[in-house]
Amino acid sequence: MLLRTLIAATLASTVFLSGAAFAAKGDGPSRTLDSHLFGTVGPSPDGATTDQFDIDIGGQQTFVACPAFNEEPPAGQPVLTFDLGAGAEVTAVGWDTLVTAFGASWRSEATVGFYNADGLYLTLAPGTDDSSGGPTAYASGGLVDLSDNGIPNMVLSDGMLRLSFCEGFLDGVNPDGEFTAPSSVTIGCMNCTLGSPDISFDIPNIGFGSTASGGTVPNQFITITNNGDAAGTVLAPVITGPFALVGGTCPAAPFDLAAMSSCTFEVAFTGNAVGNFSGTFTVNAGGADITASLAGSIFVSVPTNSNWALAALIGVLGLVAGLVLVRRNA
Repeated sequence: MLLRTLIAATLASTVFLSGAAFAAKGDGPSRTLDSHLFGTVGPSPDGATTDQFDIDIGGQQTFVACPAFNEEPPAGQPVLTFDLGAGAEVTAVGWDTLVTAFGASWRSEATVGFYNADGLYLTLAPGTDDSSGGPTAYASGGLVDLSDNGIPNMVLSDGMLRLSFCEGFLDGVNPDGEFTAPSSVTIGCMNCTLGSPDISFDIPNIGFGSTASGGTVPNQFITITNNGDAAGTVLAPVITGPFALVGGTCPAAPFDLAAMSSCTFEVAFTGNAVGNFSGTFTVNAGGADITASLAGSIFVSVPTNSNWALAALIGVLGLVAGLVLVRRNA
């Protein structure tokens, strides 16, 4: 069976089909980016009612060879994963891309791979027949219906649509190419459902208390929880004030926080001067910023009454000892 390849010609409305065989099978690390997926309802090219979803692929690079039909994404290649609901069908594909080729690579080689549960189903090469380097924009001008081009609808038996990025030919540079921002692909989808993340901090105000100058301030933990029905991407924290991220159970950002799951950020108070301090801990999670307030203070250490008494006693004893020593010397 031939690999189903959707190749855009210079005229966006023209589509060609061809067979291809590429690199060996492998597993790539998966990232769920539901927050990058959004859509509206409208007619597909064949007149059937369908959901139309735009997927942001800006910044995705190509540095591995494309696999063969029904194989998994190449090892080391990031994968964008979207849960559209079991039984959903991709009926059409569109694109609005800025393809950049580096070194001796050609723009025609930069490829988007569409995967279902069986592996690679469809590939899209927006810059076909363009053997030049550098950046150029390519757009389909709308959705290209798969069935009109002899390609059966892409059935998502488990609901999972995966996108990965690869090269038709490796030219010895890394990366070979890039879908430079702004770049996106659009899919027409029947029977699709799309959940959404609901991510928040469990406690919006984090206090480090008051600590004597020179004392130790215990670290505090900020718990981030996704109460939604879809995963959401969490970007790197932005921290203001004398506070720092020092650990926690959350992985290095960016990371995907699965539905109904949570992790923690461990934050330290780094102030060393006397005074009251405040700051914020902000992350973009599921496409929206969430913020926790931070506060801590440092005060001058003053001896307690018992310490004063001890200090006075030591002073008196020292004075008496001094007088005795003077009398003996006399």
